[in-house]
Amino acid sequence: MSAETAWSYACVACQKCCYGKVIKVGPYEVLTIARTLGISTTEVIAKYTEAGGAVLRNKKNEACAFLNKDGCSVHEGRPLACRLYPLGMFEEADRKDVFREIEPHPQSKGIFGSNGTVADFLKHQKTASYTYANALYFALYEKMADSLSSFADYSVEDSDKQRKSLLKMKPGALAASFLDIDRTIAEHCEKTGDIPPTAVQECLSLHIAIIDNWLSELRGS
Repeated sequence: MSAETAWSYACVACQKCCYGKVIKVGPYEVLTIARTLGISTTEVIAKYTEAGGAVLRNKKNEACAFLNKDGCSVHEGRPLACRLYPLGMFEEADRKDVFREIEPHPQSKGIFGSNGTVADFLKHQKTASYTYANALYFALYEKMADSLSSFADYSVEDSDKQRKSLLKMKPGALAASFLDIDRTIAEHCEKTGDIPPTAVQECLSLHIAIIDNWLSELRGS
């Protein structure tokens, strides 16, 4: 399906989709969850994720960590995958987004129809800021992966002091900084004396700038 395809879905909060799922999250999604809960991204990663912060943790009964008796406790800041459900979004070679229905739980009570378009559904689910942020972070991730693969090309005896300090960072530490926006910004502002921003979009912009600057220094550019 394309954004113009006639399609609609009405969620009735039956919660069937909140069990047994592997929900991957990026830095922006960790941030929006943190702001919804009123805690830091560091705490979100420690309490509610696994795989180094990249996947939401499930409870023993396979329910999402954020599901309670009243429903999703972070609904306003829920990840993109949850907003898209029951759609999957894919990017074709020409960078055009296409969509496909995900088979729902057999006992799901959600209502499928054609009272609108895929684009209408995405607008209602407020996906735009998530897809925008994910595109920015995907580009940054590719740059980071390329830089990390070049670690072996440098020596800690490098005469460039800035690059030398970056080389002492383990790849895992750099990856953690990629996901933990609040910690990365706090450490940066402690060095610069700046006041850390609190607004989501300001945090997003500063975090990307910090990581991008590190990678530029690492490459010596």
